[in-house]
Amino acid sequence: MRSIVFCSVAGLMSLEPTLRTDHLVVRQREETYQVSGQSLTELADALRESRRASEGRGGFDAYTRWTLHLPPAPTPCRLGDLKLQVSIVVTLPVISRDTELSDADRLAWNAFAQALSDHEDEHLRLIRGELAAFSSRLGSAPTCGRLALETAMLDRRILRASALLDARTGHGANSGASLERFESRSSSGSAGGISTSSDPPKP
Repeated sequence: MRSIVFCSVAGLMSLEPTLRTDHLVVRQREETYQVSGQSLTELADALRESRRASEGRGGFDAYTRWTLHLPPAPTPCRLGDLKLQVSIVVTLPVISRDTELSDADRLAWNAFAQALSDHEDEHLRLIRGELAAFSSRLGSAPTCGRLALETAMLDRRILRASALLDARTGHGANSGASLERFESRSSSGSAGGISTSSDPPKP
């Protein structure tokens, strides 16, 4: 089994909860964690604390993890009994129900959350495209050996494409993915525009 975590921000799933083809079974789910506060400053502090407390997110507010698992091939190998299992999990923050924000702060949080969602959708479309290409490369008459080879290549292709996407978008910063920047604009009285960075805060 190979599990890969790439730095990203989270959003709604673009894939169906379960996708099946002749050689693929894809399952995906979305997980959330709560942050609370009565202002953008308090929410930003809660996100920073969550980043410090969570070892698996790499200093980001949300992330996507995908896992590829190809069971051992039977002997003799029958391709119909062998399917690549793909699991995709997106984790993202939500504000707790007891959070009471001003209208301006609520709008800022919603814009921040939408930026996370938009960037994560890009990652999910990327994964969906790589899975479609995987099935296409197998062709109409694949072998067990070809399935194993293409699985290893799929792993590397997703990792490489995801890294390129994050490099191009600044991990979502180009479209907005840092509550600290919204907080800064709110405290300075600036209006309009989104300027963000998804770099983890310095201690």
